[in-house]
Amino acid sequence: RSLDSIKLISWGLRNTTTYEIAEKNIPNFKFKTWLGKKDFVNGIVKEDMYVTISKKEIKGLKVTINYNGPIMAPIEKDQEIGTLIVKIDDEEIRSLPIYSNEKIKKVNVFKSLFLSLNYMIWGDA
Repeated sequence: RSLDSIKLISWGLRNTTTYEIAEKNIPNFKFKTWLGKKDFVNGIVKEDMYVTISKKEIKGLKVTINYNGPIMAPIEKDQEIGTLIVKIDDEEIRSLPIYSNEKIKKVNVFKSLFLSLNYMIWGDA
C-alpha cells in the first residue's frame, strides 16, 4: 500500500500544477462607480484562492469577474460588489465573492445632476 501511495503522490506532483488566482485582502480588482465621490472602488476577496489542475487542463482555464457596473454609490466597506469565477472548459470549478475594501460616499445633489446630464448628452458613465 505504501508503494501505491508513493506512486500516486509522485504522479500528482508530476502532472498537476497549483495556481494562485487571488490573495485575500489585497485590492487586485478595480470597479467603476456611478455618482460616487471616487471614480473607482477597489475590490478584495476574503480568502486566498488557489486551483490545482492537471497540466492538460491549463488550456481550458478561464478566470472571469462577474458584476453589474458601474457600481452605484453609496458603497459600504465590505459590500459584495462582484464574483470571481474560475472555469475549466466552461465548467465552473470555484467562485468567490468580491467585496469593496472602502466606503464610497455619494456625490452631492448638484454634482449628481451634472453627472446625469453629462451622461445623457455624451453617454459617458
